[in-house]
Amino acid sequence: MERDLGFETLLQHWGEEEPFPYGSVTPPIVQTSLFTAGSLRERNESGGYNEEGYSYTRVSNPTVRLAERKIAALEGTEDALCFGSGMAAIASAILTFAAGGAHVLCVETVYTPTRTML
Repeated sequence: MERDLGFETLLQHWGEEEPFPYGSVTPPIVQTSLFTAGSLRERNESGGYNEEGYSYTRVSNPTVRLAERKIAALEGTEDALCFGSGMAAIASAILTFAAGGAHVLCVETVYTPTRTML
């Protein structure tokens, strides 16, 4: 799709792969915790993922991935990540950019669980 699409069009269609499974007219909501692979060998060779790139919902899920694609398109960014909680997002950001033993400066009024983590 072109990047000059309107907000509503991006929100409605960006990142969707068609045809949708099971003949549905909208992307299905995938409510499962585990995803299977064709064989144990396939899962081992792919680092634990099936051929679609999914293994466990906390790691990746087709419904969440679609939301991430839509958010990235709406924000005009390369990609986006969704987390199960705000603290998960905060921890991911800090742990990604602060190496072990690093010093982190933050405001005194930071969210209390962030202060506890730091």
